[in-house]
Amino acid sequence: MKSLYFVAALTRLDIEHNIWNMKDEVAKATGSVRGLKVLPHITMMYPFKFSSAEEDNIIRQLSALISTLPRLSFISLVLIISRIPEATPYRSK
Repeated sequence: MKSLYFVAALTRLDIEHNIWNMKDEVAKATGSVRGLKVLPHITMMYPFKFSSAEEDNIIRQLSALISTLPRLSFISLVLIISRIPEATPYRSK
């Protein structure tokens, strides 16, 4: 069976805190709270379908790929691979 996956990088916690503050300000100013439901992240790979039986293999391959990327000061290179909608990664403020 094929499941829908996405891959994202998380911002550092100090930057994440600033993003949550900005999101709160926007929500208060506009009344829109949809942005408050999404963990601050940088999408590394557009959502894609892949056989869930091959999940361990793709995690190994993506981890190896990400380990070759240059380090950026504002990103914690944490591999988030999630099946959609079964698991939505969330890190509270």
